[in-house]
Amino acid sequence: MAEESRLPVRSTAPVTRKEVEELIEARELLGLQIVEMAAERASADHVQRLREVVARMQDVVSAADAYPDVDVEFHLLVAEAAHNRFLRQAMHQLSGLIRKDIELAATAGISRFGSLQYSVDAHFALVDAIERGDPEEAQRVLLEILSRHHEFVIGLYALGTATPGEESE
Repeated sequence: MAEESRLPVRSTAPVTRKEVEELIEARELLGLQIVEMAAERASADHVQRLREVVARMQDVVSAADAYPDVDVEFHLLVAEAAHNRFLRQAMHQLSGLIRKDIELAATAGISRFGSLQYSVDAHFALVDAIERGDPEEAQRVLLEILSRHHEFVIGLYALGTATPGEESE
């Protein structure tokens, strides 16, 4: 039991489908709370900075290698806008895993749609909800983002293309 309580310290992608599903659960749990709080607490400066990051996402909308870094930066900034140091710290601790997860989804999204414009549009909508102070809409938009993202990543694992030699638990 003590072994289960230790979290692995690594920045590589989860290896098994079960690990991916656990990361998805963690992202949803943290993310939904964070966007709710950001919608209630974000300053005008945070909103402006979020818009600037989404504009940079637009600049790399078809670049599977560059997009994940900007996407992670966006979600870390949302965590900052929530004004809770522990939630921000949790997101920073997960950022390496989240980046790998986003990288897989970005590759799948570009392969399927030619670009990640749908993701950029959704991130703009999330910033709009945060700016309006609408926590329910912010959560709805984030859930849409995460659901599509997770569908792509789980789909890659189902096809066996996400990580060579990975287990399917």
